[in-house]
Amino acid sequence: MSDRELATHLDDPDDWLVLDGRGQLLAHSITLRHALHRVRLLLSGGITAESLMRDSEPPLVVRMDQLYRMYDASRD
Repeated sequence: MSDRELATHLDDPDDWLVLDGRGQLLAHSITLRHALHRVRLLLSGGITAESLMRDSEPPLVVRMDQLYRMYDASRD
């Protein structure tokens, strides 16, 4: 899914898991916007998130490069 498509769903309710590089859970969020907010908090504490995973059908993984593009875009 493209950044633009994801951006249209920032506030849709869903289960998003913020994962580190080993696939360990760092945070759980109920919307993509909230997940990106959690990523900001993790970054400010020196913790690097590697991906987001939508824990619903169909599953969707947002990789690190797309995650940080979405993070930057959501800061406005």
